[in-house]
Amino acid sequence: MQVILENELVRYAIGEDGQNREIVDVKSGVNHLSGAPSSCATVMTHGQERSASAVAYSDGKLMIEFGASGVVAVIRVDTQPGYFLFTVESVSGDPDELAFVNIPTTLEAKADQLFSASVIALNLQTNVEELPGPQKHLWAACYQCFGLVGAQAGLVASPFSEMRGIMKIMVNEAEGVPHSPYGGPFAMDADITYGSYLFGTPSIETVDSWIELCKDIGFTQIDFIGCLNYGDYQPFPNLYPNGYADVRAVTDRLHDAGILAGLHTMSFSINKACNWVTPVPDPRLAKERAYTLAENIDTESSVVPLAEPTTDLPKYIGYYVRRSMTLQIDDELIEYTTVADESSYAVTGCRRGACGTAPALHAKGAPVHHLKECWGCFAPDGEATLFGEVANRIATVINECGFDFTYLDGLDGAHIIGGEENRWHYGAKFAFEVFRRLERPIMVEMATFHHHLWFVRSRMQAWDHTIRAHKKFIDLHCQSNDGARRMFMPLHLGWSRVLAWQGPEHDATYLDDVHHLWSRAIGTDAGYSLQAVNPEMYAKEPWLRKVAPLIRTYETLRRQNYFPEAVKAKLRESDSEHRLRQAEDGEWEFLPVQYERHKVEETDGFTNVWITSNKFGRQPLKLRIEALMGCGTYEAPDNIVLADFASEGEFSDRSERIQLLNSGKVYSYGDAAPGLSTEVCPHPGPLPFWERAGVRVP
Repeated sequence: MQVILENELVRYAIGEDGQNREIVDVKSGVNHLSGAPSSCATVMTHGQERSASAVAYSDGKLMIEFGASGVVAVIRVDTQPGYFLFTVESVSGDPDELAFVNIPTTLEAKADQLFSASVIALNLQTNVEELPGPQKHLWAACYQCFGLVGAQAGLVASPFSEMRGIMKIMVNEAEGVPHSPYGGPFAMDADITYGSYLFGTPSIETVDSWIELCKDIGFTQIDFIGCLNYGDYQPFPNLYPNGYADVRAVTDRLHDAGILAGLHTMSFSINKACNWVTPVPDPRLAKERAYTLAENIDTESSVVPLAEPTTDLPKYIGYYVRRSMTLQIDDELIEYTTVADESSYAVTGCRRGACGTAPALHAKGAPVHHLKECWGCFAPDGEATLFGEVANRIATVINECGFDFTYLDGLDGAHIIGGEENRWHYGAKFAFEVFRRLERPIMVEMATFHHHLWFVRSRMQAWDHTIRAHKKFIDLHCQSNDGARRMFMPLHLGWSRVLAWQGPEHDATYLDDVHHLWSRAIGTDAGYSLQAVNPEMYAKEPWLRKVAPLIRTYETLRRQNYFPEAVKAKLRESDSEHRLRQAEDGEWEFLPVQYERHKVEETDGFTNVWITSNKFGRQPLKLRIEALMGCGTYEAPDNIVLADFASEGEFSDRSERIQLLNSGKVYSYGDAAPGLSTEVCPHPGPLPFWERAGVRVP
């Protein structure tokens, strides 16, 4: 007999053989189960996946067998208005992984659907790959390493318009995840989550100038960045000589002026100047693996001989290679520069007593630990008490200094803690460790987004700024924001910049760019954050003072929700541009405008001839002429030689390149597409007037 789980919105049926039968929208009668056969649950044991082979249901519990694996799981199912609650009660057979919800559907992961479904992980034992909101594959799993029994997930299936309300009820009842009035399904209910902020370093001496800048530009929040040491979160004495007392005096002053204060962190990252590193490294620092010292070494030795192969040690590190070139022997840290060839099992070019530790004698057989590193900082072991201590430092600063929000930057490096496969767990674990230590709830953002972070996240979609094509970039950002609406979160259009001429590497931000950026903000009700705008720049930059009143007007009207939805819809149209103006009766309105761009490359009768059409009818022509950068002649005496193509092999094909993405996943690619080459060799001649040239090798 098949198992039927049903509430007023959805009916989910499982066959006694463990196969999914249907997931039906009760109101329409439509079955949204994917056509391909699928099992209601799977286990992974000894590297082999097994599907459910038999299912029985009694007293609100599913008993699921997994064939020859010998695994049997009991899942309690609580049926609530609008959702089901799945809890793992027992597991026999010792599997490595149990996927206790597994329902592939034909649904779309999009907003505004007549029927949607979503699985929400309700504790840190449970992994859900897709982000909260409408999902296509309804799936939740738990793992032996984090504990199988007690894993819990909720399944919501409803019209999109009802989903957030159901999620609020479900999250309120969940004991395994934080509840925030500014996060998850509640974030859209809070007014402050829609605010705009500046990045800054306000001190006792400069706080009044920051307040003036915020008021002039219409922003109500400041994100304190570069003010405290990452890891121990001690204030820098040059900014706050009296420590936390000075920081609190600054945030109090901001609060008196109606401005919120945020703390920008690097999450679990530990600066190498922290007392967890120097003068004696804390044993709870995260380590990749251990080697064995092959010979005695003295305090001067620049070579560390190892008993094991050095194949796994990195030869270089950087933004995309998030590892360290630091070894720890006893209480000394040693930084190496070169990994010797595989036959010698050694690292060379070592700097002894790194990070303020003391050089020492080390005996043959001593453990040699390779430390973990990301963003130039060490990290705590994810299962050690140091992990919570770093989180506690952040919470302490927030509590004692009165911060209203925090940005957990660097959280996208959580893969270094327990590997890419466990990044979801340790990233969320750290965010939860911070949040649960707070004396009051605050807004939270972070530099990554996976499923569990939704519970504490207050707004999303802060992108790094562009340096060119401001209008095109903000339109792409708005398109992405529209797709992100399905997660029920306030959206953001930062981190942006509003800069005059900065040199040939940056496009200047013109007045029509400002109108375009902020009209999109009104159309999508998205806040902004601005980088590189500070009181010093404001005092000396006439252009910034010119656009500040315009930005303030836009921000004021946006926060007042001044314009009706019909106007906002026009402002969201991707091929439209508008300019804000005040009508004769004092009301604000938008004037549709048309901007055309044309590049003149030669006075050849082609690019210097431009014919365009004004879709608004006859009116005076207005032009902005912008001089572009160009190259001098090839023979110019002050040219810089980049390459002279004098040597064979100077530009040869490389082996496969490996890049570590922000997600922590490794991406490998060749230098050139199949059949092509990136090799360049000296031209054999003859040459016209230059001495040398390069030619691509076919």
